[in-house]
Amino acid sequence: MFSSSVRKAVLIGVYAILVGSFMPVYATAATLGPGCRVATSQDQKEMVDRGLPKAEQVCPKDQEILGIGRDFEQWYAQLKTQSPCNKNTCTLSCRTRNTGAQVCGPTSRRWNSIGCHPNNQTAIFPTVSHGFAAHIELLRRYCAERGRCTIGTVLQKWATGTYGQTQSPYSAFVSKQAGMPVNQVFNPNDIDLVGRIALSMACFEAGSLPYNVDEMKKGLLMAGGGARVPVPADVGQLRQESLASQYYENPAGAPNSRPESWDYPPSTLSS
Repeated sequence: MFSSSVRKAVLIGVYAILVGSFMPVYATAATLGPGCRVATSQDQKEMVDRGLPKAEQVCPKDQEILGIGRDFEQWYAQLKTQSPCNKNTCTLSCRTRNTGAQVCGPTSRRWNSIGCHPNNQTAIFPTVSHGFAAHIELLRRYCAERGRCTIGTVLQKWATGTYGQTQSPYSAFVSKQAGMPVNQVFNPNDIDLVGRIALSMACFEAGSLPYNVDEMKKGLLMAGGGARVPVPADVGQLRQESLASQYYENPAGAPNSRPESWDYPPSTLSS
């Protein structure tokens, strides 16, 4: 026969095993990886929003991804109060769901473009989120592949005529709204900053910003390596709508941009 103390110890051990079988395993200081911390409920929500598996810890690389877009809604709301971004006129870039009005090419195809509009062979995207993600990637490639890593040098290539000049109203507007000097080098892996540059450009060129903030944020997260928005099943109808529906011309005096879409391998980009 076991003594009462032994029986008590056995019972405690069995209870611990049973309880442990039904309780979730949480990361502790002893189980965290190098430089990692215990994930909060907000961290786990952001993981799900970005298409990442829910984890019990957040490591340095995760932190970079989870940080993308945290202040986007606030910044976008502020941008929408500025003229001409407070307008909702639908121009060609809006009609084709292509915030950068980029032409059909390798970059647009990587982001599931569904056709080409006869006006300048402007790529047609299935959603605005895809078009915005492609816009961000193209700007990142301007820097990573062509060394155009300032607002000024980007616009020299992106826009034509006087609007491509460093001291143009175009560059001044983008610089102010993106919060970055015209001649300061930007980091192409700073997705939030490149997204701000992209949308400031889109607003100035079209003379409006008729996009839903949720669609824009999804595109931002996609460009940062998050889960892709599903391509709608009715792509044929969407393409036809873009081709057949009317749209407003860009305002008089707007830059006549012809952004290229180079065929470069993506290995130099981090996401």
